[in-house]
Amino acid sequence: MAKMAFNMVFTKHPNGTYEPSRKVKLGKELSGPGKYFSHSNYFGPINIADLSGCEIEAVEEGDTLVIKEFS
Repeated sequence: MAKMAFNMVFTKHPNGTYEPSRKVKLGKELSGPGKYFSHSNYFGPINIADLSGCEIEAVEEGDTLVIKEFS
């Protein structure tokens, strides 16, 4: 498992939305570039906007980053 900065996985746009920089999986949910998250748009049970600045613990599964934990 690897630790990485939040901004290495999610890009913050000037309008306050966040976009995955690559294909990511959280629980059973899959997302990737082109999907935008805001304070009112959740990724599975997680409000991505609230976790900006956290570290992400994840594993690589093929071309997908599987998020295990935010810290």
